Amino acid sequence: KRMCAVLTIQSFCRRWNAERNLEIAVWSAIQIQAVFRGWFARDSLEDNHYCATQIQRITRGYLATMHVFEDLYSITIVQSVVRRFLAINVAVDRLSSIIAIQAWYRGIRARDAADERFYSALAIQTTWRRYMCQ
Repeated sequence: KRMCAVLTIQSFCRRWNAERNLEIAVWSAIQIQAVFRGWFARDSLEDNHYCATQIQRITRGYLATMHVFEDLYSITIVQSVVRRFLAINVAVDRLSSIIAIQAWYRGIRARDAADERFYSALAIQTTWRRYMCQ
């Protein structure tokens, strides 16, 4: 009977020790997992932060480049409009100068032709009067 009692006590002690060791092992595993998850989350956070920074850098660079291209396009359009305006003004000035020169030259030719006709008429009249006077 005593042996049975000793065996029962030993059995209970072994069971209690095994349960305690299991609880310690589970608790240790939980702690290791928690530490690992914390480290992994922090490491992933650093990776995510680095990736987000790179994405932002590339996006900002792209947007800045596109802004520059849009500005260059706008500047080119403005320059084109201004150059066209200036070219039209130069053409208008040139055309008005051409018209003025042509009018001046036609006036000179018309006056010369009128003078020539006047002198021709004068010569004809003089000749006619001379003929009639004879």
